[in-house]
Amino acid sequence: MAVTSVSEAVPRPTLRGRFFRRWLPIGLVVVALAVALAVAAAFLFDRAYEGRVLPGVSVAGIDASGLSEAQLRDQIADLQLLPTTVNVDLDGQQLSASADELGGHLDIDAAVSAALAAGRVSGALADVPERIGLWRDGLAIPLSATVDRTALWAWVTKQAAQLSLPRAHPHGHDHATNCRNCKD
Repeated sequence: MAVTSVSEAVPRPTLRGRFFRRWLPIGLVVVALAVALAVAAAFLFDRAYEGRVLPGVSVAGIDASGLSEAQLRDQIADLQLLPTTVNVDLDGQQLSASADELGGHLDIDAAVSAALAAGRVSGALADVPERIGLWRDGLAIPLSATVDRTALWAWVTKQAAQLSLPRAHPHGHDHATNCRNCKD
């Protein structure tokens, strides 16, 4: 028969020991689950908006959130930002031309590309801070208008050839007046 001493009691675990044995593993599992959910949400969000503009993006005043490329192009085309005609008064003669004739052009391709690329730089996880910024602050993409100088110059040259203006004298009078300084 073995004799045991009453003084040899099993040591009671300390508060620190109980924390590390019970709550730390539970806390780590909770943190791992939260990280896994955040990663899954980022990838699902990326998949949900694939081929569409992210929330918070606008182009030329149009809320482009969730629009596909074709839908955004259609809405921009409906804006009619360029004038339909430009009227020029030249010495009493009225000339008119369309924006296309004068080389006017809206850079729709660049605006649509910028809208689709907003918030998509480094991948689903790396872009999360930028996407939160888009959602919170928004991003306004301007639509720039350009003029093709070659087309504008061609229109001006064509109109100038059709004008019949009297030839101006270098001294400011017409040719009917005799000029002492002129030989013609």
